[in-house]
Amino acid sequence: MALNRRPFLKNHIRVLKIFSSTSEYTGFPHFPMLSKVIFIQCPRCRSSWGDEILVASALRALYHCSNISEIELPMAIGDSLLRTSASHLSNLNSITVQGCLQMQGLDLLSRICKAPLLALDVWVSRREN
Repeated sequence: MALNRRPFLKNHIRVLKIFSSTSEYTGFPHFPMLSKVIFIQCPRCRSSWGDEILVASALRALYHCSNISEIELPMAIGDSLLRTSASHLSNLNSITVQGCLQMQGLDLLSRICKAPLLALDVWVSRREN
């Protein structure tokens, strides 16, 4: 990570893009300006968030970045798992979800945060059989 060589950069990062890992995330440095987190899923580089536990561990690793207001998730993850891993995000007001989501999942996602969500974007596509 470039932050190891230039630690002063962490004070200027506003958007963090996280690629999947084979192991759980344990911690990130404190990013005082961080407001958006994007979970990248790329078939070319085989970066896939196949396990919702990895997404939850990355969210928990950002526990000291309470000013995050927007998250883009690569998949719908369980309500209780997301609620416990994102409970520290008091400023979260927008969630974007890609992937399959049951209808009751929309209601559950809208109640994830302590504050009401301002935007909940869900990409919906027709399933081909």
